[in-house]
Amino acid sequence: MKKLLRAAIVYGVAAALTFTFNQVYALFAHGVASLWMSNMYAAPLVLGTFLFLMLAAVMPRVAEAPGYRLFFNVHASGVAVLTDAMGMQGVLDIAGGTSAIVPFFFYIGYGLLALSAVLLVRTLWQARRIRTA
Repeated sequence: MKKLLRAAIVYGVAAALTFTFNQVYALFAHGVASLWMSNMYAAPLVLGTFLFLMLAAVMPRVAEAPGYRLFFNVHASGVAVLTDAMGMQGVLDIAGGTSAIVPFFFYIGYGLLALSAVLLVRTLWQARRIRTA
């Protein structure tokens, strides 16, 4: 449970930092805003803080299950890549530019999050099996 709460706090701090980054960037953007950058904080908040608080409430011993560390690392990578993609798309929107590379960041981020969802289901199944044994 301690690991889950620590992860939720770290993701909450990341969400606060991305929100602050957006506010500071907006000061120098000459009144131009981007929906991607304005909502960049939502990725670590929803996919990180809320998810790990929910896991702590529903199944607090999941962090002890085999496979949890793999899920955690893949999930953290997915959230980081998705947050980065949102930030890059926001900067490009504000600057009025485009890039052929940014969509690949979204694909990779979503792919890692989908893989982490599969790993989470497997980890929860193993944790349940250990608990009943």
